[in-house]
Amino acid sequence: MSEDADHVARSVDEGTLTRATPEVENVDVTRDERHWFEDGNIILVASGSRRGFRVYRGLLTRASEDFVDLLSSPQLEAAEMLDDCPAVYLSDDADELSELLGVVFDGPRYFGHCVPVKFSTVAAVIHLAQKYRMEDLRFGALDILRQHLHGHFEAWVAPERVRDRMLFDIDPIVAVNLAYLTRDSVMLPTALYLCCQLPVHILLRGNNQPGETLTTLDKMDLERCIDGKVRLAAEVANIPWTIATTGLDLSSCTAKGRCASSLRVWAGNLMSVAEASCDALAPCPLLAKVDIEQARAAARGETMCCAACNDALRERELKERRRIFERLTWYMDVPRVLGRLSCECVWMRSPSIR
Repeated sequence: MSEDADHVARSVDEGTLTRATPEVENVDVTRDERHWFEDGNIILVASGSRRGFRVYRGLLTRASEDFVDLLSSPQLEAAEMLDDCPAVYLSDDADELSELLGVVFDGPRYFGHCVPVKFSTVAAVIHLAQKYRMEDLRFGALDILRQHLHGHFEAWVAPERVRDRMLFDIDPIVAVNLAYLTRDSVMLPTALYLCCQLPVHILLRGNNQPGETLTTLDKMDLERCIDGKVRLAAEVANIPWTIATTGLDLSSCTAKGRCASSLRVWAGNLMSVAEASCDALAPCPLLAKVDIEQARAAARGETMCCAACNDALRERELKERRRIFERLTWYMDVPRVLGRLSCECVWMRSPSIR
């Protein structure tokens, strides 16, 4: 190969490609471990990390009209050559680009519910699929995210949500940005609610996970979350006393009125030792307290709270959590921000093509 502007020297051991041109000397491009196909006919380079992806032009142009224009023959004729392939430089984050390419090549594996999907994958696909107008991929990823950030209380409190949260570790700050990016007013209240569960230092500085780009809330959303924390903490502190004394139907009590007295005492004790928490949608600790005291009483052959009152308490507790869930838009001050959803969102990771 001639030593001209298109010369490429490959270092196989290091997994990098070194391009030498009259303008730039010794510029390294690192091979992506997942997406480097020896028979690929196009190389995408994430400019920030200079990670290269050797992939198939036809699959990309089939998935996106934007790639049709970006990878058209006239464009490629003027492109620099890297390892005998035309190289196209993108300003996208390398990890996000890797996630998007994984879904382009293995879409059914991600969206066919064969394996759990990571939140980072869903977020990257929504972000870049919207940028490159890959509508099928964007809708598929949004559908997964909306299953976890939705406006249905019954689904939120379902037992399987514990399992879902383990498999789908949502980054609430990114979720808020995705809600703005996609103009989704349904996901926004729950995303902001999850932000309220984060420590204040993460809210202030952003959440930088290994291998991910720093993401932060804007000033207005930060204020919303801090105010929301105060409102939600007040609800958490009051819920035990509220459900034990207000709107609780104990007309079917079989313990001669002892249940009402016991519930008041336990609720009062919980309020005096309550730990700071903003998770007002979590099961009320009074329910666990009742179970513990019932077990102790049963060991003595006594009844502290009859079955009818226990059932009534749980029904009242669920009703209170539903009330809070349905008012999330108020707790998070969402009505004032809905106008922003009609505007272009400024994504924290630069979405422009260079």
